[in-house]
Amino acid sequence: MKERKYLQKFHQEHLLQFWDSLNEDEKRKLKKQIHSLPLAKMQRIYINSYHDDVIEAKKIKPLKTYFSKDSSLIKLGEKFISNYALITLSGGSGSRFGYSKAKGTYPFVINGKETSMFQIEAEKLLDVFKKYNVYIPWYIMTSEKNDEEVKAFFKEKKYFGYPKEKIVFFKQKSLPILNVEGKMVLKTPSEVLYASDGNGAIFHLLKTTKILTKLEKEKIKYVQVINVDNILAKLFDPMFLGLMASNNYLVGAKTLYKKDPLANDYVFFKYNNHPFLGNVNAISSLENKEEYRDTFSGISLFTIEALKKLQNVPMQYHRAYKAYSFYEPNGFFVKSDKKNSFKFEKFIFDGFFHFKDMLLYRVDEKEFLPIKSQEDLQKGIMALEK
Repeated sequence: MKERKYLQKFHQEHLLQFWDSLNEDEKRKLKKQIHSLPLAKMQRIYINSYHDDVIEAKKIKPLKTYFSKDSSLIKLGEKFISNYALITLSGGSGSRFGYSKAKGTYPFVINGKETSMFQIEAEKLLDVFKKYNVYIPWYIMTSEKNDEEVKAFFKEKKYFGYPKEKIVFFKQKSLPILNVEGKMVLKTPSEVLYASDGNGAIFHLLKTTKILTKLEKEKIKYVQVINVDNILAKLFDPMFLGLMASNNYLVGAKTLYKKDPLANDYVFFKYNNHPFLGNVNAISSLENKEEYRDTFSGISLFTIEALKKLQNVPMQYHRAYKAYSFYEPNGFFVKSDKKNSFKFEKFIFDGFFHFKDMLLYRVDEKEFLPIKSQEDLQKGIMALEK
């Protein structure tokens, strides 16, 4: 069987362990998937993920942080309303709070009215239209798992009253999950387990989906990227744009102040004269760690020039230790809420390193509440009901 020989070259022949018990449709499905598996790529990613770069303290220095609320900068930012687009990252599910569907579709109630994360964003964008008479182009990155579901949800909700032609959906790719020994695992006896490949894949994806070309044709100059689960995020912030434009930055991020200097949150700094996000507490010889207190809010701003540069830049994969349910190579099904496997992701903040400098705009927590649990959701509801 040629599929078995093909898998044996990469020590993944266990993916055929249930072959004799599969029906013909399942066999066809598995064969097709085997021929599409990125076997050499996953082997390379797995090996490289164990090679951690050593960060030298002597190559680290602080990045400048802005706090300004200057009204002149707000007016400057408002001038770009017609040259601005929004990207919402919405590839994940609400599994952490018991919801298996796309997180952005999760129904909850605010002030007696049922809503969702997508609806909250749509209403914020409609508020922008009421103020500026401009519909902001809204790009929504889904995953291979939830793409059709998200599109159907928007159609069912009649796009929340936002112009359909101003909304564009595009799918991020997926990669196989590996167990700790580097073996691919089965979701079912005839299906390999996959997961999305991280928000950092967006740069190349904007190229392959022709979205970057579309943005250029629409004369977009600035693109903000946010996560769907941050229900307090500002979707159009003239101050953010004004700071970017007045200082000629190509990339920027909203940051939060790390209250505990000893906490292991990743913070921004310059490394080798490039913006970087890392854990300064892991660098024992670094002095004045109190200078490094800006953490990433997940809200980024890119010029179109920056996105054009990043579309062809190879981005590294990071190994994330996760909990998944799957069939092990020994044939046993593992269902666990404990971490047992590796997901490989590219991160959007790695794109910052490819520039000489970047804007750090520190905001308060009134703009930051990612929904990761039921407790977060209750906090978000309370914040929005005020």
